Amino acid sequence: MSGSVSGFFDDSMSGLVSGLVSGFVSGLASALVSGSVSGFSTTP
Repeated sequence: MSGSVSGFFDDSMSGLVSGLVSGFVSGLASALVSGSVSGFSTTP
């Protein structure tokens, strides 16, 4: 019983961490792309 609970906890924690990391990476990439695009558009 305790093994399954700990396994579920480990799986949920790893999924949460991976989700946070993927979300942070995608957000950072989109911010970089939007920043570079705005920089290029403002450049004469």
